[in-house]
Amino acid sequence: MKTILRFYAWLLSWIPEDPKKWIMCGMILVAIPGALASSWVGFPLSKGWSSLAFSMFPYVRAKHQITVTSYGVLEAVALLIGAVAYWRACWKLTYWAGAGLLLVILFGTLHLTFGDPFFLKDLLNQSAWQDASISFAQGYLPPAPVLEPSVMTNLDFDNVGQRIEAGWYFMGLAWYGAVIMAFALMICGGLGLPQRPARRAFGLTFLLVMGVTAVFMWYPMIGEHDLVMAARAEAQWHPEEAKAWYEKAMRDDRWNALDWGVHARIGALDQSLGLTDTPEYQVYRSALMVSEQKFPEAIAHCEGIAAAGGPLGAVARDRADELWVTYGLNLFEAGAYGSAAVAWQHALNNQPTMWIAAFYLTRVYLATGRDEEAAALAQRVLDMTSDPQFIANVYSNLGDAQTRLNDLGDAHKNYGMSYFYNYVPNWRALTSLAGSVGN
Repeated sequence: MKTILRFYAWLLSWIPEDPKKWIMCGMILVAIPGALASSWVGFPLSKGWSSLAFSMFPYVRAKHQITVTSYGVLEAVALLIGAVAYWRACWKLTYWAGAGLLLVILFGTLHLTFGDPFFLKDLLNQSAWQDASISFAQGYLPPAPVLEPSVMTNLDFDNVGQRIEAGWYFMGLAWYGAVIMAFALMICGGLGLPQRPARRAFGLTFLLVMGVTAVFMWYPMIGEHDLVMAARAEAQWHPEEAKAWYEKAMRDDRWNALDWGVHARIGALDQSLGLTDTPEYQVYRSALMVSEQKFPEAIAHCEGIAAAGGPLGAVARDRADELWVTYGLNLFEAGAYGSAAVAWQHALNNQPTMWIAAFYLTRVYLATGRDEEAAALAQRVLDMTSDPQFIANVYSNLGDAQTRLNDLGDAHKNYGMSYFYNYVPNWRALTSLAGSVGN
């Protein structure tokens, strides 16, 4: 720590005192609007939320609006206090403005990782859809001999450490900017303080960081332990004990309550205990049907559980939509394009932000001659998504639909946009561009 402080002190010593104030305060003030406008959380497919929309309150799917209870507002307040304190050479306040900002950053990250499982689940779903769209393009959208590799495609959430890593992975540009500014304020404030108060400030900050982290991680770690104990009891064939541990794991960590597999394990235990009238038993039956490729029956079970409402009903609703998408893909592979379109329409009607269903639909509409619907849906997807490779494929889908409709000028333009968003290697857009020029 002393070496780092001396290094920064050496750097700052090269700047005259007054210009140093102007430069530092100017950087902080410029960072405020940048922080408010930039994205704190980067959705894999959907357009990212600005820091002003990342609320400290529970996440609501597809609700993107500015709120004063956002982490962006806290960040702006901390930066403004830091700028004023630095200008007035109030080093203690400068330091604590940076430390406060660091705690806001930590709190927001842990909130996403452990405090709001529905938020993290949606991010996980979009990451899976991103990979699925790439696989679909490689298998069904000619010509696509080579695809640009994805980064960190296999996100695991099996334990607390993996969830921390995944939570960090989804942080956006504003988050990184806030981290830089927090440490800059802390270093500048620490350099201005006498050695002993600076050490006390650094020590107290460390304790606060560890304390906040421990509060958020405590119950998830207990939930992870509960799952281990449940698996052990199940392996030793103590079904009642195993069920009690699974139920405790869901109470201790809400993330486990969103895991369809945990509910299925409880259902399997219910069957062994002769309890066939529980919702978890219906979950288990649905899982068996999926393993037997009986998708309509499995979906019917999930929709029945969803109709009953409650926390499990919300999980079952999402599971039914996932099964509609999988069932549609199986039908598409078998050449049953009309039935595949119906399945994907079900998923998209139930969950309008299920972009993978919309992506698949743009192709199956083309396969069934519904070119105008394919073009309209592709345009809607383009307005709501942000991933370059995904957008490139949708632009090519839009170009294909417009070619079918004999709108060759717009088709050529959209093939060009596809290449603009993903130019290495986008053979599909290049060959389509050449074909549209030829026409």
